[in-house]
Amino acid sequence: MDKYCSKCGGKLVQGLYSIRGTLNDSTIDDKAIGYKCQSCGSVQFEDSIIHKILLKNKSNIVSEFIPVMINNIGQIIEESELSRGEIAKALGVTEQRISNIINNDNIPLVLTALQLAYLLDVQYEELYTIKYISPEQYYNLCTYNTDFNQVKELVPVYNKLYDNKILSNSNKLTKEKQKELKAEKKALTEKATEIKESLDYDYIIRKGNSMLKSNWQKAIELGLITGDNE
Repeated sequence: MDKYCSKCGGKLVQGLYSIRGTLNDSTIDDKAIGYKCQSCGSVQFEDSIIHKILLKNKSNIVSEFIPVMINNIGQIIEESELSRGEIAKALGVTEQRISNIINNDNIPLVLTALQLAYLLDVQYEELYTIKYISPEQYYNLCTYNTDFNQVKELVPVYNKLYDNKILSNSNKLTKEKQKELKAEKKALTEKATEIKESLDYDYIIRKGNSMLKSNWQKAIELGLITGDNE
């Protein structure tokens, strides 16, 4: 059955064409079966094809990149009419607990976060923004304290964790190699924790891979985060 161009009415020819652009905050750069107009040259794709590419694209991002949770709670509270004390009383927690959540010392349970979003009259997703960054950028960020000075003792440990991450993404690993890399990652993570506990610093990457929004913005300004993460 012949298909015709929605723009000019010309006849469409099926083929494998490049599909590039942005849809629903996801960048598409792939090839897919589509239809090219013989008259105006425009290429059109069926919605089902675009949906499959988006799923493939998101799957690649989740498996190859590392999620960082940007904490927007402090800024939202500052812009609200509620004090930390009022929020704490409404939630039945201490004011210190609210301060810990704001400063990324504590990640709230889902129910607490939902209640907090309700109190602040925002969507749950507005409390935290998820960003995916490359392993190289992530492990580099892990070596910086909140004064944005790199802690030299941590650099070799996170360099090894980065190498471990890259090797672990290979599809050609034996079960023995996978087990070896997993054990190495655990040992390196414990070593990083040991070093951090021995030093009197706060770090820009906190519990649950979270960062304060102000630290995220400064990391961008300093060039520690590049690409489409702004």
